[in-house]
Amino acid sequence: MWVSPYSSWMPSCSVRNLIYFEMGLIGLAAFLAIFVVLFAQLYRGCTHDRAGAIVLAILCIGYLTVSYADNLLDYLNFEWFFWFVLGTVMAWIRLRTGAPIGVDARVGATTASAHRRER
Repeated sequence: MWVSPYSSWMPSCSVRNLIYFEMGLIGLAAFLAIFVVLFAQLYRGCTHDRAGAIVLAILCIGYLTVSYADNLLDYLNFEWFFWFVLGTVMAWIRLRTGAPIGVDARVGATTASAHRRER
């Protein structure tokens, strides 16, 4: 992106600032809530694969540390791989712990069992 040398606009220097200026406190709280839920899931998955959960927790701590000092959201390829790995591991933990996939919050049943009842 080209910025005029006479402009006073500067890109945000960290993810925290970028999210705060673009989405406010609600966006910042939502971003932090993602990681709170992630660490809770990793804690739950720690009983099945302790080493893997520790590695992923360290990866997330590293991500948050670098996000504090740099705008990681600008690095698109890194973001794709980071969130893909997190999503894959979270799905794997969910399958290993026996948590239902596709929970319908309105009826409290899995979507697969809800479809079977409709037939």
